[in-house]
Amino acid sequence: MLSRYEDMVYRKGDWAEEACRHFGWARPKRSIARAVAPFEFFPEVERVDQHMRQVHPGNYKKKLKPETIEKLNHILKDELEFFGYSIR
Repeated sequence: MLSRYEDMVYRKGDWAEEACRHFGWARPKRSIARAVAPFEFFPEVERVDQHMRQVHPGNYKKKLKPETIEKLNHILKDELEFFGYSIR
């Protein structure tokens, strides 16, 4: 199963239901909702000591040098385009 990061972050319940279907796990929606509920939050600040990062996509732009991003975009061009990410 391949998933986009944004789907796991912003659509946790839908993503978990899709994962269950993919792996053949019959789980009621209510059970899945209870399982993802503790993770339905977005930290206001990154807490590295707790392994809790800022979860919104694009944070890499704050942490990586532009030349590093350019090189990664070149190396991963096909994969990025497959998932609909713009590399411009």
